[in-house]
Amino acid sequence: MADVEYWDDTLSDEVQSIRNLLQNAETQSGTDKASTLDRAEKKLRAAQGTKKSYKMETRLVADPRQRSRYENKLSELSDELASCANDLKALKGGQQRGELFVGARGAGGGEGDYGEMTGEEAGDMMINDMNDIQDKTKASLQNTRNMVAASKEVGEATMEELLRQREQIRTIDDEAMRIEDNLNRADKLIKTFGKRMATDR
Repeated sequence: MADVEYWDDTLSDEVQSIRNLLQNAETQSGTDKASTLDRAEKKLRAAQGTKKSYKMETRLVADPRQRSRYENKLSELSDELASCANDLKALKGGQQRGELFVGARGAGGGEGDYGEMTGEEAGDMMINDMNDIQDKTKASLQNTRNMVAASKEVGEATMEELLRQREQIRTIDDEAMRIEDNLNRADKLIKTFGKRMATDR
């Protein structure tokens, strides 16, 4: 019984801690909000592990009424965890959208800094930024195509050189066979001449 009570208390504390972090994140912005959401996400993962241990210990409770009571509490805490996960997802999504509009690429009013603009101005600036990114992507794609074309040319030249070398090897092989035939013929002539010399004696 003590074990299941431990996991019950632990999971309850973790859920409350996650809920507090999410409430704090709602009033924060920038890096503070990102840090709080990261902490909440880590605690949420830890709580999921605690929930598994809680569930295993609940199954070991002998008293049916006590087991039913802990199963109900586990169900409630599981629902709380699911709600926290959804809230965390929503807050992180909102933060990402905020970063898209605010930009925060630097305090010098550079590209992506839409903080002091009207909605229309910010929209125009975003379109300009997207066009710039698109131009850079096109340039990168063209560079890749050029590299592929250059690699293809090198490959074709290499293939031509290999074919030339293969033809050269074949010619050398033919010449070697011709020389070998000539040597065999000369050897036969020498032997025949030697026999005649012996006969003439």
